[in-house]
Amino acid sequence: MFEDVAPAPTADPVDLAGGRKGTYVTALDPETGQHDEKFICDDYVLITDGRVYLDSRQVHDNGTVVLTVKRRSAKEGIPQ
Repeated sequence: MFEDVAPAPTADPVDLAGGRKGTYVTALDPETGQHDEKFICDDYVLITDGRVYLDSRQVHDNGTVVLTVKRRSAKEGIPQ
């Protein structure tokens, strides 16, 4: 489910973030029961569903990231 994999969590997430706590994000597909978990700290996770998808990702020299999220038309349907 998640495209990139974070480092395996330690018993104390503070160790991974230089004194800052992070967040565990879990995504669950209720139809299949498939789930995935990711630990993030000073990072982001974009979760889309149905016809909504990540169209592009731009990373600028100053570190700014621009995510373009789009929605497919009803005619295009939901990708399998």
